[in-house]
Amino acid sequence: MKFSHLSVIALFCIAAACSKKKDEIVSDNPPVTNNPTPDKPADSTKPKSKPVFSDFTPANAFIGDTITLTGTDLGTNPNNIIVQFGGGVYASVISATGTQVQVVVPDDIENAQTKIAMQVGDTLLSASKDFNLKAPVITSMTPAVGFARQYVNITGKGFRKSYKFDMVSFGSKVIEKSAIHPGHDTLSVPIPESLKAGQYAVTVTVAGMTATVPNQLEVLAPSIQSISATTAPVLSELIITGENFIDPNGSTTAVYFLDANGGGMPTQQTIIKSISNNEIKVQLPVIPAGNYNVLVKVVGSLVYAPGLLTITAK
Repeated sequence: MKFSHLSVIALFCIAAACSKKKDEIVSDNPPVTNNPTPDKPADSTKPKSKPVFSDFTPANAFIGDTITLTGTDLGTNPNNIIVQFGGGVYASVISATGTQVQVVVPDDIENAQTKIAMQVGDTLLSASKDFNLKAPVITSMTPAVGFARQYVNITGKGFRKSYKFDMVSFGSKVIEKSAIHPGHDTLSVPIPESLKAGQYAVTVTVAGMTATVPNQLEVLAPSIQSISATTAPVLSELIITGENFIDPNGSTTAVYFLDANGGGMPTQQTIIKSISNNEIKVQLPVIPAGNYNVLVKVVGSLVYAPGLLTITAK
C-alpha cells in the first residue's frame, strides 16, 4: 500500500501530540521531599501567668474560723502556698483550687486589724484591704461557785487554742497560760490556790479585745472555828465546826492529822461519820500518841484548825 506524502506528515504530527499529552499528566499524590522543613519550636520566652490575690471573705471572723482567699493562678497544692496574718503569724492552708484558697484564722494572731499576705511559689502577694478579728464572745461559765484548784469551764467563741498568750483573768489575777486547757469554744481554767474567798469578775482577752462573763465567779474556802476537844484517845469522836465543808460541785472532803513535830505525812485513814456545810464528825484514827494539827481539805483548799489536838492511846 502506498502512502502519500501528506499521510506521512499527518502520522508524525499525531505521534508528537500523544507524546506531549503524556508528559503533561499530573499525579494525584503530593511530591515527596527528602528534606522536610522542621516545625517551629515553642516560644520558651513567653511568660507564664502570674498568680493574683484579689480578695478574701469574710473580712471579719473569729479565731479558728475558715476564710476564703480568691484570685487566679493560685495553684492547687496547699503545700505550695504560704499565708500569713500580720507578716509573721502563719495560717493553716486547708485547700486550694487555683482560684480559691481556704485558710484557718490562726490562734497566735496579735492584732485585731491586720493584713493578709500570700506566697505562691516565689511570688509574694497581699490583699489591699484589712482583715478584722472579731472579739471573743462568752456565753456561759460553769460552775459559778468553786474552790481552789477546781476547774471552771468558760464557753463561747473566738478563744485562742494556744498556750502562747495569757487571756483569762479572775478579777485582777491573771491566770497562768500554761495552766489553762484551751479551745476555740471552751476554756478550762483552774481557780488559783492564792485566790482568796470572794466574788470575781471573769474576763477573756484576745488581741486586746476583752469579753466578760455575765455572772461573777464565787470562790469558796473552808474555815475551821473550833474542834470539840484538845485531848482525845484514838478511835474517839471529834467534832469540827466551821464553814464551807461541802463542795457544791460534788467533790469529796477529807480530814487529815499532821504530826506537829514534823514527823511523817498526814494520815489519811480518818473516818468521816457525818458531814454538813458547817460540821464534820470524825473518828480519830489509830496513830501514835502525840500532838497533831487537824486539817480539812475541800478540793484544793486546805485549812488548819486553831491549836493542836493531843491524841492519846486508848
